[in-house]
This record gives sequence, C-alpha cells and structure tokens, in this order.
Amino acid sequence: MAESVALITGEKLDKSNYSMWKFCMKTFLLGQGLWELVIGEEEPILDITNQASVLAHKEWRKRSFHTVHYIALTIGGSYIGHIQDCDSPKKAWDALANLFQSGTKARKLQLLQ
Repeated sequence: MAESVALITGEKLDKSNYSMWKFCMKTFLLGQGLWELVIGEEEPILDITNQASVLAHKEWRKRSFHTVHYIALTIGGSYIGHIQDCDSPKKAWDALANLFQSGTKARKLQLLQ
C-alpha cells in the first residue's frame, strides 16, 4: 500500500481539480476495498465485549486510518487543516466535498480569492 500521489490521483487536490481528484480517489479507494468507509457503510464495531469484536474493531480502525492517510496524501498542504480533526474517512471526505463542491458557500468564497 505504498502508492504515490501520482499513481492515486495524478496530482494533489487544489482549487481547480476537485472533480478529477474526486473521481480518481473514489476509483482508487474502491480498488483498495476502502470506499465503504468513505460513504459510511462500514462503521466501527462498538460492542467490543469479546475477542472477535475487539479484533474486528482494530481492523476497522486500521482500514480507517489508511483511508484518511490516502486522502491526506493527495491534497495540497493548505487543505490539511480542513481534515486534520476528522476522526473518520467519511468526515474527511465530507469536509472536502463541502469545501469544493459548486454551490456551497465555502466554494463561492474560494472562487473569489
């Protein structure tokens, strides 16, 4: 899992390439079996009362950390602050979507700069 940014998205996310970045990240994460974490379909095991559930929770955390790591690797440094406090891949993905998708207040302000 030592993919470079060039292999994942071609270039880092910036204010002009969100659509391309989003498509490349989605296909990469689908290929890695991590997309379910981004869309919230794979959630953490909350009942960790037995060994199997403890192991399942640890595996979810590992997959979650990998997913956030991939997202962080592929965005420009000026956008790290928007995801650094996100505790799940879904929250990180949604934070970037809110920042970049057309029509959002944040996107309109960004385009004015």
